[in-house]
Amino acid sequence: MDFQFQQFIEYSVIIKPIYVSGWQSDRRSKKLIFLAIFSPKKQKMNELLSKPVNELTDEEWKQVQQLKNKKKPSIPFSKATCNDCVRSDGLALNIDYATIDVPSLHIPTSFPTPVASDFLCENLSRIKTVWVLDNEKACRIVIDAILTEVLLAEANDNLMGFCEVKNDWEGTGFGYTGDVDYMFGSSDTKSVDTMDSFLLVVEAKKEWPDSAIPQVLCEAGCLLKKRLAAGKETPVFAVLTNGLLFRFFAIDIDGIVYASTIRLLEIGQDGTYDTSTSLSEILRWFTWFMTSIKSVSLRASSEDLTDTMIADSLTHLRSCFGPKFPIHSNKQSDQTYVYPHVCISVWKTQKPQHNPRQKTEYKDSMKATNHFGTPILITF
Repeated sequence: MDFQFQQFIEYSVIIKPIYVSGWQSDRRSKKLIFLAIFSPKKQKMNELLSKPVNELTDEEWKQVQQLKNKKKPSIPFSKATCNDCVRSDGLALNIDYATIDVPSLHIPTSFPTPVASDFLCENLSRIKTVWVLDNEKACRIVIDAILTEVLLAEANDNLMGFCEVKNDWEGTGFGYTGDVDYMFGSSDTKSVDTMDSFLLVVEAKKEWPDSAIPQVLCEAGCLLKKRLAAGKETPVFAVLTNGLLFRFFAIDIDGIVYASTIRLLEIGQDGTYDTSTSLSEILRWFTWFMTSIKSVSLRASSEDLTDTMIADSLTHLRSCFGPKFPIHSNKQSDQTYVYPHVCISVWKTQKPQHNPRQKTEYKDSMKATNHFGTPILITF
């Protein structure tokens, strides 16, 4: 068969990772003949990866390492979503408790409530008087004052606060990048020398709670992964705040996130912070976190902790994790729970009289209204 063409037009298109070339015949004006060829670069890399390591030149070895160290897909903390928190090739957190308003993190009832200093109360009153707290930077003035109070009371030479700490981390197929607003931990050099010695992150976020919760959980999750990689199997802590609302979190080594209820900072009945019970409760949460850190971290503690002491502290700490009561009640009477943007009532269907001839289906149901007030019926 004669394949001689009187004329041809060559088309050349690069479609990563291959080259596609085509010729058009004047005899077959509507048809193209294409030849696909893998790029030389791709072919060469495949050859390098198939060669024994001892046969690679220095330059070839360098190329292979660059390929292996290629960055995985990642997302900044500020753009993280709930799906990014739970994805299996990333942090793989269990955030179920953090998405509902039923508390799953509790301070021991015997833990004392600190008294706010006169300086802090006066400082907060002055801030409220002269500052318009309508953005994140402005809200940090309040947060800075409270964190400074906590650090002055609980910090030591081995436990200090740091600002704008880089906290990137990569999983098997996905990574997270960005800085943490505040981080508490141990440092011999008063610098972020080893991330595995840090246990608490604090995120200041004016946008509450739209993108705030996934962000702070990803930040704390990355910190947890770094500690686990260093062989330090203790929970980490996180605080999310806009200077007015505060929510406290703990993430255990299995990736389960535990969360408190939201705490609101308010003035006292006399119009000052001196009688503010909410301020004392917020300080109590921070103080409990700091005390817990010092009880499980060798570097953060000013005492010589033994393995037995740390194990006892972890047991005591984990007794504060989890809801005090079942989230889904089996009681016959209606039980109401408030979820973000949805008010839900849960009830059990009554068991009818037994009839062997009739197949009875038992269901749990939920009736709800969304944030527009529209009724919703959910059956599962």
